[in-house]
Amino acid sequence: MARLGLAAVARRRGDTAGERRWLEAALAQAPHDGDALAAMAALHGEVGESQEARRLLARALEARPRDPKIHAALLRLTGLAPRSARPASLEEALALADAHPYDPWAQLRAGRALLAAGERERARLRLWQGVRYADLDPRSALAGMELLRELDPDFALRRVVPVHSYADQTLSRHPDWKMRLRLLWDGTSGSLDPVLSTVFVPVSFAIFSSRESGDDLGSIDAAWQRRAKRWPAAGLLAGFTERPLPQYGGFHRRGQAQLLGRRLLVRIDSDALESRVLIHELLHIYGAVHVAEGMVSIMNPGGESLVLDPVNQQIVAMVRDRRFAAGRVDRDVLPYIDAETLTKVYVASLRVNLKLRSEGIEDAEEAAQESRFIAYEKAREAVALDPQLADVASLVADLFAYQERYAQAAMYQDMVAELVGPQSRRGRRARSAAEALRRRSAALYGGSEGGSEGGSVGGSAGGGGTQ
Repeated sequence: MARLGLAAVARRRGDTAGERRWLEAALAQAPHDGDALAAMAALHGEVGESQEARRLLARALEARPRDPKIHAALLRLTGLAPRSARPASLEEALALADAHPYDPWAQLRAGRALLAAGERERARLRLWQGVRYADLDPRSALAGMELLRELDPDFALRRVVPVHSYADQTLSRHPDWKMRLRLLWDGTSGSLDPVLSTVFVPVSFAIFSSRESGDDLGSIDAAWQRRAKRWPAAGLLAGFTERPLPQYGGFHRRGQAQLLGRRLLVRIDSDALESRVLIHELLHIYGAVHVAEGMVSIMNPGGESLVLDPVNQQIVAMVRDRRFAAGRVDRDVLPYIDAETLTKVYVASLRVNLKLRSEGIEDAEEAAQESRFIAYEKAREAVALDPQLADVASLVADLFAYQERYAQAAMYQDMVAELVGPQSRRGRRARSAAEALRRRSAALYGGSEGGSEGGSVGGSAGGGGTQ
């Protein structure tokens, strides 16, 4: 809208009267325009007219209920309520919660007052509002979660995962970056609810600098790790950047996550409140694996589908109750799953993907007789899943070892070495692990341990879950 542009010009010039005139003209033309309402609210807030600013922001949210800029402006205006141990009447508690809509303590107080009055549904809404902004007062939000579990059978069935979010300077330069991530996690919880029944609750925010790093995710991740030094004791660890994909050639990742780990890093688009990449990487944290090109699944790195395929649905359902504490599969995952069943699912998935990969290499060899370019593209597509395959094979080895099936575990460590290259650092580690597992099997079973799952493959790539 031209009038909004002219108002912005007047603002930059310090012409408050001119800015007001242009904003009034914009609102006269479009009374429900969220940008105009937010800009007028900011103008009123600057001159101390906080009540009018709140009224305008409330109208702006009616027009754009998920706009982080509007939410951030309202949070700055309302802040946290003054703490008091004095018991409050229902009317006082509601008034305080209305005056400080993002304060978990105020919402908890109102929720308790509503419960005492027998108004369970209104109490549930107040408590949930406090949980959504847990980082502003984690203790009050935790108390609200406990009440919600008692009050709401649907919420009681959900797992609650605390999230520690980190943003580099490309994202944190925006005044509303924390609100953007709160809304992003809220939307992600909703998107994954059918398969995870889990609420991802932001409990802390931190900033790291990636200025000195390269544009690739590996460099950004290294900068993030240097900044963090010590990770929080419990919770999911999520890093975010707005840095665009590198312009130089080659394959560049939009996200990465350790399979069944607790740390992920994603690129998000400017102003995005939804992210397929975040959902994809988060599913890796719950054990989901890549599927072949052409398959309809959010786990197809090159696809656009938001549907989760049946095999990965089965994996995620089995892993849903995992924890986020030690950052180790043997402590955070294995005690909470049916290891034998999960192993069978992973073995079957691995066999399918290896078979598809082998067929793709055969197609590439045939195509080489007609066109080297076509052969190269077919071969590149055929080995595209190798980094993930090595991770899955390594995980299967760990699962077999957890079940004390050391001979099978050794075979899958051999597979890891073949996939990443036997002479690579990871390949040598995998070979060494395989030999240690065979010695353990011989000591425990005298070489009589049965089982022949596995197979021989070739390849030279390595890495983590990526998109």
